[in-house]
Amino acid sequence: MSGQYFKIKAAIVSLYLALVVGTVLWVFLGMPNELVMDFKAELNSVPGDYGGRPVVVVANRGNSNWQNVRVIVDELCVYTAPGLSASDQLNLPLDAFVNIYTTPRDWNRPPFARLSHAEQLLSSACPLSQVSSIELRCDQGQLKSNVSSQ
Repeated sequence: MSGQYFKIKAAIVSLYLALVVGTVLWVFLGMPNELVMDFKAELNSVPGDYGGRPVVVVANRGNSNWQNVRVIVDELCVYTAPGLSASDQLNLPLDAFVNIYTTPRDWNRPPFARLSHAEQLLSSACPLSQVSSIELRCDQGQLKSNVSSQ
C-alpha cells in the first residue's frame, strides 16, 4: 500500500513541477498569438511640406486590421486612430500629433504629480521639428523604431 501511495505522490509532484516549468517558459518565451505573429509594420520619417517638418509614415504590412492605434513620436507627441486596415498606411504631419502631456490623465498619479501647475497647462501642439524615434501601439502588437529624418 505504501508503494502505491508513493507513486501517486510522486506523480502529483511531477505534474505540479511540469505545470510550473511550463508556466515559466510560457511567460518568458511569450504565449503564441496569431495576431501578434502577423504584426508587420513599417515606421519611417520623411521630409514634408509642412514648414520643413517631417511626415511620419506608419504602414500596416500585415494581413490583419489594427485596432486602437497610437503612434508616439519621441515619447512626447501622440496620434490616435480607431484602426488601420491591412495593407494601408498613415502619412502623418507633426501637426496631426498632440503633446502627450495635454491628454486627459490623473495628475495625482506619478510621474505627473511631480509636474508644476504651469507644466500641466502646456500647449497641445506638438513642439517637435525633427523625429528621432517612433513607437506604434495597437491591440495587435507594438513596435518601436529609431529613425532619422532624411
